[in-house]
Amino acid sequence: GCAIVTAYWFLANRFMTTRTRRGGSKNSDGSSMSSNNNVEWLFAFDVHCNSFVPLFVALYLGQLILSPLLSQRGFICALLSNILYGLSLSYYHYCQFVGFNSLPFLERTEFLLYPVVGLVLLAIPLSAMQFNPTRWVLSWYFGPDVLK
Repeated sequence: GCAIVTAYWFLANRFMTTRTRRGGSKNSDGSSMSSNNNVEWLFAFDVHCNSFVPLFVALYLGQLILSPLLSQRGFICALLSNILYGLSLSYYHYCQFVGFNSLPFLERTEFLLYPVVGLVLLAIPLSAMQFNPTRWVLSWYFGPDVLK
């Protein structure tokens, strides 16, 4: 989690902050205005937590309820599992976008939605190869013998 937060924090500060002119901004009365247009790490952590809770609930609760179906072998089960993971991870990225988009000094926050395209493009071949993320996660958590 902290690595993801740090990556989003770095990306926001490095590539999405507005650039002020060399002379700085001026208030309406002509005095200099110092603006600290940096995203704080704790803000990025808060956005991550707010994005992770729906991901956790949708993914793990959905996986728990549907595990008798999703843990089976076959194309349909792999497709449903990939859809569940794809929707959950897409919603995580959408919540990240909404959180960072709320800051008025950030530009180009729509770049945070680009991983959704990658998830969709990745889900198609993974489903065709019958890769089942639910089976992979369950075997990672509990060992490969649990699904035999």
